[in-house]
Amino acid sequence: MNLIPYPLRFSALTMACVAVISPVLAAAAPLDTTGTLCQKEEFVYFSCDIGKKKLSVCGSPVISKANAPGGLAGYLQYRFGTKGKPLELQYPSVLEHPSRHFQYYADTSGAKASAYQLGFSVDSYHYTVFFDTGAFDGTYAGVIVDPSNDKAKTLYCRVASLEPDSFPLSELRPLGMPTAEYANDGDRNF
Repeated sequence: MNLIPYPLRFSALTMACVAVISPVLAAAAPLDTTGTLCQKEEFVYFSCDIGKKKLSVCGSPVISKANAPGGLAGYLQYRFGTKGKPLELQYPSVLEHPSRHFQYYADTSGAKASAYQLGFSVDSYHYTVFFDTGAFDGTYAGVIVDPSNDKAKTLYCRVASLEPDSFPLSELRPLGMPTAEYANDGDRNF
């Protein structure tokens, strides 16, 4: 298998070249996972504090593209809860390639704005982890919890709790996950 690791802070052109050349996506450099729900051998794709709880998207150090020769490799897992206690939600329960469990949305068409979302469903609930940033609107991140029979609720991250390099949701784009529709949190106009 052809592995080409690359750090989080590459230019869009470099990332596009790597995406074309490499059948495997290697995540950003390892981060300190101490303040997250991720294990020390995992990469932190997203992590923040929501009240006294934590939301983390953790994954294997190497995740293959969906069309990689040799099949699918790597995993992502959403975790929510209090560190040191049993998790309130861990999805999926098995460590499998994200294309089997998640949907992905990215919009970088704005000159000074971007939006990244990772969605999944459990029972009658749909969850959307989001990271939106704009020159005029600031940075918003968190999770939208949308029950099928009630109004969606948005749980916002404390922006100060975001690890500076712990939200490479943008690096998940070439993994072959189904494309999601943009999920508006309902509290802000985009």
